[in-house]
Amino acid sequence: KKMKAIEDQKMVFEKKPYLLIDCVNKITEIFHEKLLEKKLTINIKNSADDLTVIFVDQIYFTNQVLANIISNAIKFSDIGCQIDIGWTVSFNQVVLTIKDHGVGMPDVVLKNIFMKITLIQELVHLVK
Repeated sequence: KKMKAIEDQKMVFEKKPYLLIDCVNKITEIFHEKLLEKKLTINIKNSADDLTVIFVDQIYFTNQVLANIISNAIKFSDIGCQIDIGWTVSFNQVVLTIKDHGVGMPDVVLKNIFMKITLIQELVHLVK
């Protein structure tokens, strides 16, 4: 439903300036227990400073975007691994990188990662 609302431009985002480090710290707090259960650590290593500002809907960015990525990183990482989060700033653009050391996605899914969600679900179903 949310994806459809976004595509139809019916979802309203309240973009405001936030420190990226605050969003990263918040997601680390949210997943603290799950990280402990699997003995995972989050390593924040950025080539920019901790004062990097992003303009986002903070609730959506943290609770949907980051939460989805970190949840998958935790789910597919082996016990005791590390999840790296970093960012760079270049020409007023922030590039956020999140790297886990999990099993990865099958090539057929990775190749089509940016297709609509419904198509990805069909691909995942085919892989099973």
